[in-house]
Amino acid sequence: MELFKKIYMSFYDSWNLVMDAKYNPLRHIPSLPTQFYITMVLFIGWAVAFGLMAGYYTGIFTSVLVHTGVIFMLFFTASTFKDAERDKKIWWTEWLEEWELQKARRVQQRENLQEVMKLRNRSFKTALMQNVNHEENTKVVNESDSGSSKQ
Repeated sequence: MELFKKIYMSFYDSWNLVMDAKYNPLRHIPSLPTQFYITMVLFIGWAVAFGLMAGYYTGIFTSVLVHTGVIFMLFFTASTFKDAERDKKIWWTEWLEEWELQKARRVQQRENLQEVMKLRNRSFKTALMQNVNHEENTKVVNESDSGSSKQ
């Protein structure tokens, strides 16, 4: 998958995780108006926090202008995603399928790696036990050899 597509799809997943009530932790709140209210409070709180920070460094007018532009582009991008998803656009469907396949591959790779690590750890334990048994047997043989040579 091309770098641009990866970045784009990562943005899509991140957006859903934060902004979509079907995916973020606010989904556990049963009341839709309460979900909306809390989302708006968080949104305004973060906008004010970043606005104050940017205003401190660049001045209030520049801060308002930049924030308006960034927020507009975020919503424009999200609406593009939602329209493509709703209308089942070919490019979006292909990208989404490819993205889901990559996520499934990463999960499979992680599971394979965990299985390999388990096997490796078992091999280490077996080798360690064989080494311990060998040392114990050697010690017993050496003790019996030294005991028989003293007689």
